[in-house]
Amino acid sequence: MLTTDRLTRADVYRTIAELFSPSPNVDRGATGPGLVGVELEWIPSLPAHRPPAVVGVPKLQSLLGSVPNLVSEARLTFEPGGQLEISPSPSPSVAQLLERTNNLLTAIRASLAAGGIELFSSGVNPWHSVEDLGLQTPAPRYISMQAHFDAIGPAGRAMMRQTAALQVCLDLGGPTKAIDRWRLANLAGPALAAAFANSPVLAGSATGSPGTRSGIWQRIDASRTGFDGRQFGPTEAGDVAEAYLEFALRAEFIELPATEGAPSVDPQRRSFASWLDSGAGPIDQRDLAFHLSTLFPPVRPRRHLEVRYIDAPPGRWLPVPIALLAALLYEPTATREALELLGDRLPDVSVWERSASRAMGDSELRATALDLFRIALDAFPRLARSYMPDHIPALVAEYRERFPQSGRCPADDQLDRIVRDKEDLSTWR
Repeated sequence: MLTTDRLTRADVYRTIAELFSPSPNVDRGATGPGLVGVELEWIPSLPAHRPPAVVGVPKLQSLLGSVPNLVSEARLTFEPGGQLEISPSPSPSVAQLLERTNNLLTAIRASLAAGGIELFSSGVNPWHSVEDLGLQTPAPRYISMQAHFDAIGPAGRAMMRQTAALQVCLDLGGPTKAIDRWRLANLAGPALAAAFANSPVLAGSATGSPGTRSGIWQRIDASRTGFDGRQFGPTEAGDVAEAYLEFALRAEFIELPATEGAPSVDPQRRSFASWLDSGAGPIDQRDLAFHLSTLFPPVRPRRHLEVRYIDAPPGRWLPVPIALLAALLYEPTATREALELLGDRLPDVSVWERSASRAMGDSELRATALDLFRIALDAFPRLARSYMPDHIPALVAEYRERFPQSGRCPADDQLDRIVRDKEDLSTWR
């Protein structure tokens, strides 16, 4: 239990250790190797305009709120730039997750169509600037984050307002599985982010980077994004929480105001440890929860693993990263083979920069991605047949051939489409 007074480092460690402790329902019995969940973000726009026009959150809320239970079943929320996010409860299989997600999306799209609104999928907003979008969800959390990031540079506003991702959520499993899954999800990050890069066009212009979303995240605040790998830590049991504790303590503290109004920005940009140790303010459980929620490493522990490095994909290919990650982390032979392939070299800033700027044009990342796809494809028959939809192996194989095998990623399709027909919106659907 946390102390009722000012928090200590021991309190923080206990809280972080819980993040690496599996939820009580880890035993799936005959239902499959583990739960799987997603957090999906889209860019809502009005396609009747050219370029498609911004849609305000109140309009979206009005249309979506007219369908009984839709908002609660989809656990629907809005990001600061109006991006629509759904995060339905996790499912016992990839097959059930995809079926449920498709049903929710059908209902969401139908309700928005009444207002002439479509959902588009890209890692960054292809049409709108941060000024066009504004801060559409001005909750204290986002006001405080924006003020903090503004003191560092412009990337924070771009991240908050212009980016969209697919986050895949997977079980930790027991203690040994948890460490292997944590290692694998992190080590595979640069290659898989490159293979699924889908963000080459921002606010009307090609950026020259297929993984623009990742590049933006790499610039918001190096103390809290984990692209240097320091939150990863040693692989021995018991050390992962200690490494994440040090990551959390080093990260700059963003003060959440107790009341409405302008946020206070610490001109010294002190770490959470400095605030904790200095007596500068009453750091309590509320502050700790907020601080941990503003740490954005490529993989985040939340009593499950939240894989955060995948750009929002084109609709046709949405099942591929979900199925791929589930196979790699849940099928024991695949996990072992993938860890042997990846070795112990931690991803660092330079590898993540290559992933964003070159994607499948980087020969090393391309070779790794191809091997990870091969390992997952070999693993599908070893999973319970009902766990994956029947069409998944063929779809994943098609993706591997069309993109990594050809040295491409979805970002290349976006650029090709713009050159061929700038008015064609299909690449973002």
